[in-house]
Amino acid sequence: MIEIKHKETGRVLYRVDADVFAGSDLHGGPVRTPGLTGASLRGADLGLADLAGVDMCRADLSAVDLHGAHLFGARMEHCNLQDADLSYANLYGAKLCEAHLERANLRGTWLGHADLSGAKLGGAQLQGTRFDRETQWPEGLDPIEFGAKLSD
Repeated sequence: MIEIKHKETGRVLYRVDADVFAGSDLHGGPVRTPGLTGASLRGADLGLADLAGVDMCRADLSAVDLHGAHLFGARMEHCNLQDADLSYANLYGAKLCEAHLERANLRGTWLGHADLSGAKLGGAQLQGTRFDRETQWPEGLDPIEFGAKLSD
């Protein structure tokens, strides 16, 4: 049994019946916890998971599989999402301020009303990513130049 605890308060955020959480398979499962703030989920399979509204600020989600995940309104400020697969995820209204998305796969992702101000997107794949006029991008970035599409 593994417990994910907040790094400062020690509060249990999530429990999984496994010896190692990094690389664990939570594919398609709902995560019903108030938050995963500061948690390390490096390499975990969270594909198709329901993480709507979950607080993951400052979490290490590097190389995590989040393809098709429901991340509506998720708080992911200052997250490490380097090399993560977010393809076809629903990130409507997600807060990704100052997130590290270097080399992340964002193909086909829905970013309507998302806030990516200050996010690091070097090498991220944005082909087919959809966004709306309320989406906030890092200063100076034109997502259309990288293959993203404005949806009205």
